[in-house]
Amino acid sequence: MKKTLMETYALAVCFASMICISISSGVIVYDLAQIAYPEITIDSYKLEGPFSAPYPMVMHGRSSVTTEAVNVDSGHSKSTPPHMLPPPLPPEAKWGEQLFSAPPTVPGISAQELEKKKQQRVERALKYEQNDAKRSLIQMLIILLVSGVVFFIHWRLAKRCK
Repeated sequence: MKKTLMETYALAVCFASMICISISSGVIVYDLAQIAYPEITIDSYKLEGPFSAPYPMVMHGRSSVTTEAVNVDSGHSKSTPPHMLPPPLPPEAKWGEQLFSAPPTVPGISAQELEKKKQQRVERALKYEQNDAKRSLIQMLIILLVSGVVFFIHWRLAKRCK
């Protein structure tokens, strides 16, 4: 039962194609589950509220991180304009109080508005989950199609070499 080099090549390509077909089939089934039931497959952190700001931003009351805010102990260069410097801590404030205090609440937002915003965020997250699954489904179908064509071409080649 001696196999030719061409038959061995064709069967090796068929084996690799079957691996691609198997993996893409599993991903396709998962993508279909994501499209049908996104609330089950979505990561839980995507449904939660926004994260609180990292401590340098809370500590300095900044809306974005700067090198001075991240590297608190480094001091400031002499070229830093005064309006770019963080506000000084009041003498009676302790370091831990301001550092670990809760972020300020947004005034003027009622509980109903907060609930409405949360519901919108959940709906948007579920929609994004479905869209990602649809994009992945298209990619996997393309891989499945190409792998299937490659498999059948090489399977016929292997049969012809016998």
